[in-house]
Amino acid sequence: MRPSILLWLLLTGLPALASAASPRAWLDRDSVRLGETVTLNVEIDGLNAPEPDFAALEVDFQRLGVSSRTQMSLVNGQQSASTLWAVALEPRAEGVITVPALPVGALATTPLQLTVLPAETAAAGEDVFIEVEATPSTPYVQQQVRYRVRLYYAVTLLEGQLEEPAVAGAELRRLGNDLSYQTQLANRRYNVVERRFALIPEASGVLELPAVRFRGRVLGGGRFGPGLSGGRSLSASSEPIRLEVRPMPAGLAQDWLPAALVEFAPQGEDWPTEVEEGVPLSLELRLAARGLDAARLPELALPAIDGLEIYPDQPVLRTGEDGEWLQGERRQRFALVPQRPGEFVLPELRLAWWNTETDRPEIATVPARRIRVVPARTTAPTGAAVALPDEAAQGVTAAPPIWPWQLASALLLLAWLATLGLWWRQRPRPVASSASMPPSRAGLRAALARRDPQALERELLGLARAEGHAAKTLGELLALLADATQRSAIEAFRSARWRGGDLDWSALERALRDGPRWRGPAAAEVPAMAVLPPHYPAHRSS
Repeated sequence: MRPSILLWLLLTGLPALASAASPRAWLDRDSVRLGETVTLNVEIDGLNAPEPDFAALEVDFQRLGVSSRTQMSLVNGQQSASTLWAVALEPRAEGVITVPALPVGALATTPLQLTVLPAETAAAGEDVFIEVEATPSTPYVQQQVRYRVRLYYAVTLLEGQLEEPAVAGAELRRLGNDLSYQTQLANRRYNVVERRFALIPEASGVLELPAVRFRGRVLGGGRFGPGLSGGRSLSASSEPIRLEVRPMPAGLAQDWLPAALVEFAPQGEDWPTEVEEGVPLSLELRLAARGLDAARLPELALPAIDGLEIYPDQPVLRTGEDGEWLQGERRQRFALVPQRPGEFVLPELRLAWWNTETDRPEIATVPARRIRVVPARTTAPTGAAVALPDEAAQGVTAAPPIWPWQLASALLLLAWLATLGLWWRQRPRPVASSASMPPSRAGLRAALARRDPQALERELLGLARAEGHAAKTLGELLALLADATQRSAIEAFRSARWRGGDLDWSALERALRDGPRWRGPAAAEVPAMAVLPPHYPAHRSS
C-alpha cells in the first residue's frame, strides 16, 4: 500500500475512532416530585456523533424539549470534540423509575434511576411561593444538614431577589449553582429555582431556621389584574424550620467525625520490602470525608518507632462539593529515615468516625506495613594498589637498569615541566566564585563561617566524593565517618533541617574544623605512585 494512501486512511479514520467512545448519560437530579421536570444529559465524543434514540423514554416520561450543542477543544496539540444533548423530562408516575439505556449509533448509554416523590399542592391561586427543606431534622452537632430553598412562580418575573438565609448558631455554605426546572401543582405550571446549602450546627439543642423571603416585580395578570407599564411588586415568604440538634454520643474518646462516608488510605508509590540504612522512605496518607469541611478533619500522625526517624511534611487541605455534600480532604506526607539495620513494623492506623447514614460508629484503618533495613552499601575505592605479601615481595627481583634511556627521559620530562611552569605563571588568572570552586576543606570552613546550611551540605557531600567516598545523602555520609562527635553534629544538623529547628553552628564548627575523618582510606589519599603505572614495566624473575 502506498504511504500517501495509508496516511489518508489514518486521517479519515480519526473521527470514527474518536466517536467510538461510550456515550455518557446523567441526570441533573436523582430525586424529583411528581409534576416536576428533570434534565437528562447525554454526551458522546466525536464531531459527527449520531443523535440518541429517545423513543424508549416515552414509556415513563413526557418529553418537553430537546437541545444540543457541540464543543471543540485543542489541548497540547490534540484536538477533541463532543456533542451534548439535553432532554427535559416529566415523570408520568410516582416511584423509582429506571431511565432506560438509549441507543447512540452502535453504542448505548448506561441505565439510570430516578426517584419520583408524591406531588405537593400549593395554596390555591398563589402566583409565587417559597418552600424550604432541611434533611435530617434531628442532626448531630457538626453534622451536615442538606438545606434547600425552592422558589415557585407561575407568572413572568421582571426582576426579583431571593434573600440568603441567616441562621444563628450554625455555619451555612452555598453548594453548586441554582437548579431551574418546571413542575405541575394544582393544575398549574410553575417554574422552580432551587438553591442548595450545607448547614453545620455548632451546638446541640434547638436550632431555629428563620423564614426566607423573596421580593420582585412581575407583569400584570392573574390575580393582580391587567399589567401596568412598570409591572407590579410581589413578595413571598417561607415557613420557619425548627431542628433538634443532638449532642455527640457519650463515651467517644477520640475526635468527633460525623460524616456520611470516610476514606482513609495510603497514596502514591508502592512501599518497598527492603531499603538501605539512611535512605529515606516516603509515605502519603489521604483522609477524605463526605459531609465535613477539611478544617474539621483531625491531624494525621505516625507513632514513634525506635530506630526510625519520622519527619512530617506540611499537610494539604482541600474542601470541595458536589452540589449535595461538602467533600473535605486532608493529605499528609511523611519521610521515614532508617537509622540502623533491622526489621521495622509500621503498625496499623485506626480512625474512629460516626456514620450519619447508619447512625453508628465505625473504624477506618490503614493496614500495617513491614520494612527490612539493610546496612548501607559503600563503594570500594577504585585504583588503589594491592599490597603484596612479604613472601611475594621477596620473590621479585629488579630488572637491570637501562640508565641512558632513563637519563634522556628525565631530561625531557624536566624540560616539559619547566615550560609548563612558565606558562602557568604567565597565564591569565580568572576570579573564581565560591559557587564554581570545587569542594575542599577550605570551602567547608567557609560554609561554616557563613553559616550557610545549603552550602555546608553541598561542601560535605562534594568533599566526600572528591576524597573517594560515595555518598549521595547526609545519611550515607554518616556511615562513612569515623569520629563519633562529627556523626552526632551532622545528625543534629540534618534533624534540625528536616524539622525546621535551630542549627547548633558552634557544635558544627568544633566538630568539622579540621574536616571530616573517614573510616577507611579513600582513592584520593593513596600515593600517586601506587595508583599510576610506572613509566617502565617492572621485570620479574621467577
